[in-house]
Amino acid sequence: MAFASNSTLAQCVYTSTGLGDGTFFTPGTTTINPITFAQTGTCTGNTTPASSVFVINHNVILNGDFIINGGSITIGTAGSLRQDATNRKLTITNNGNGSEEQLTIVTVPVQTTNAPQLSVGILDLLRTTANIGVNSTVRVNCTLFVGTSVTVNLGNNSLLNVLGDVDVATASSVINGPATGSPAGLRIAGNVRNNGGAQLFVATDLLTTCVQQITPIPCSVTTQNIVTPPASNDPSCISVLPVTLTRFVGQWAAGGAAVNLKWATATEIDNDYFAVERSADGVNFEKIAQVKGAGNSSMVRNYAHTDASPLMSSSYYRLRQVDYDGKATYSPIISLGVPQSSIDWLIGTSSPRHFTIQSQLDANSRFAVLDVTGRPVFSQAVSRENADVVIPSLPTGVYLFRLTTKQGRFTVRQVVTAGN
Repeated sequence: MAFASNSTLAQCVYTSTGLGDGTFFTPGTTTINPITFAQTGTCTGNTTPASSVFVINHNVILNGDFIINGGSITIGTAGSLRQDATNRKLTITNNGNGSEEQLTIVTVPVQTTNAPQLSVGILDLLRTTANIGVNSTVRVNCTLFVGTSVTVNLGNNSLLNVLGDVDVATASSVINGPATGSPAGLRIAGNVRNNGGAQLFVATDLLTTCVQQITPIPCSVTTQNIVTPPASNDPSCISVLPVTLTRFVGQWAAGGAAVNLKWATATEIDNDYFAVERSADGVNFEKIAQVKGAGNSSMVRNYAHTDASPLMSSSYYRLRQVDYDGKATYSPIISLGVPQSSIDWLIGTSSPRHFTIQSQLDANSRFAVLDVTGRPVFSQAVSRENADVVIPSLPTGVYLFRLTTKQGRFTVRQVVTAGN
């Protein structure tokens, strides 16, 4: 790795040794692990790691919090710095005006959305410039702190994926997309918060952004006020997620007896499976099926599932996409109105008072007749085995025939003639 700054030559340089995955610190200490890193440059017994240069060309596990103050971190093409099972805090700061590059992630050959080169619980940036190379990914599992004079430059197809909140300290920080070519991505699953009225400036020309404002974020460590986030140009968060969902549709089939769901992806990275979820109110969803994903794919993939026992009322569907590591994201929600054939659940017979119920009946289904004021005048339990009803003799008039099942309540107006 060649460094552009001549000042680097006067610093102590820690370079990963390539002896397999190693820990950043010697386990149980705050000492840089000599098995993981070799020292070159100007290193003395009292060298401060915070002001040193770290060159990571292999997989390194961050097993403790670390502060870079005046030094820098460069993650090479085959390198990564990922936290262990504990959420770790990485602070990168400088005493200058932030123009010096202190975090550099080098371009990688292919996009690695689900295998980030840098993954930490908390990333705290202050007076620094971070360059995220082409196809590279930074994942922040809790909070991204953006302090004074911070510039984040994202390369083509790169992604800054914040699974929690972004806390902005001042108004002088910016996140930039690339100047030309394919856009980069910025996803904020939580909220944007500020300290003293600060705002986050985002250059969106070649930056696909989405702010989901999911609350609460379980690991959030900031309590500042929630502010209006940067405008999302990808409100459904499709383009910046590991799986690029290009289509998700549903339609009634078989005369209202089934729902056909179809979806397609343009790219997939570490996609284990899709869970198909259904809801009667658009809020509370239940899993009804699981469809295997393609894993990794750069070609169009088409998927389908048939809900053979749909709700006979208005219903909602969504996909829960699950990675190999268990992380999950959701598709946009689609809604289907009541099927046209649902009004045909009541079938007349040759006898004016004899009817057959045709619907998705269950053990608790009930048929009722109400007058125009809503007062019940007849009620009978119905099931798949007992779907026939004979209503009593009623005065001539308009009545409401109502069927109640676990899938909903259906009502039709029926004229009844006295004596029939």
